[in-house]
Amino acid sequence: MSTQIKSSKDFAALIDLVQNNPHDPYFKMKVMEVLPQIKAGAKNNPLALYHLAKIYSPQSSLYRKTIIEAAELGSTNALFDAYKLLSKSNQSNDQQQAKKYLAAIYQSKDSFIINCLNDYLRSDSLTNQITTKNENYSPRFFNTASESLEAMEFKQDYSPSEPSL
Repeated sequence: MSTQIKSSKDFAALIDLVQNNPHDPYFKMKVMEVLPQIKAGAKNNPLALYHLAKIYSPQSSLYRKTIIEAAELGSTNALFDAYKLLSKSNQSNDQQQAKKYLAAIYQSKDSFIINCLNDYLRSDSLTNQITTKNENYSPRFFNTASESLEAMEFKQDYSPSEPSL
């Protein structure tokens, strides 16, 4: 008994079930049944290709290749994921490609993805600010020389004098 998937959205829902229940063999078996159907549909459907990428680990080369391919075909979801993936890279080619995807997202006028992107950019900016502050922070257990001199002068000026007998 074969499962038929009517759309890539149905496949995405099935992938979500697998991701939420990673040890359930039933859902994995269902994905394997419909995988050829989804691969065939993904050849001319960027959204189906984007959903297909979700079966791979986000750190894998297959995920990267599939997301970039879907982004090149114009899926705004894939453009967003490709931007996130490539903007974290240290390679200049990836950075340039990420900027290209950023521009493509804004040109698409997809309000949902643009809102997601803006939220991501804000949170990424805050994360960078926090990281920068933490990198510059160093607890000081010992005062600098000038602070030590000031403290010693303060103690001398304001310390109670010894009672005279």
